[in-house]
Amino acid sequence: MSLDDEKLITKIQLEYTMGSDPAIAHDTSSWDVGLLYLTTNNLWFVNRKKERSQVTFNQVLSVSDVYTREGMPTTKFTKVLGANHLLTIKYQLGEVSLGTKMNIYLAAPSDVLSALRSHLVVRTDKPTERTVGTLKLNKPELMKRLSVFLSLDIKNEEQLKFFLGLEQTELINLLLERSHISQPI
Repeated sequence: MSLDDEKLITKIQLEYTMGSDPAIAHDTSSWDVGLLYLTTNNLWFVNRKKERSQVTFNQVLSVSDVYTREGMPTTKFTKVLGANHLLTIKYQLGEVSLGTKMNIYLAAPSDVLSALRSHLVVRTDKPTERTVGTLKLNKPELMKRLSVFLSLDIKNEEQLKFFLGLEQTELINLLLERSHISQPI
């Protein structure tokens, strides 16, 4: 995929810190306020100084569950942003055998991080490794969720793919089936 094919899914204002396990454990990495741009190919982090960092989905090794921020350092923006929960993303710099393992700690409200986590798990897992029930919903449940999103006027294809955890062809088929069902006889 070329950079031209990369599309923005969402952007989130949050607090984050990046670094190796030892640097974060000893609090030598600094927390910053910035934006996370979630695209179809990458995670882009832009801090207050407009410096950018990129993590591709191929680099992501694991995504933690969302947990409370108790005992972790905060910034003067923590309360304003409601950044009371954390999500950790482990990723690999460089080649798998030679690369350094790094962490990104994201701080934001719980519901924001939960939605982000769901999307990351879908984007970083191989399709054959999806677990039934958690990531792969049955068709009636997908139809219900699609109806809710459409009634909330969420009609953007990228957003629907993000919220439903579907590939483009799956979403198109679901939309076609929904339009067929909702047509008057």
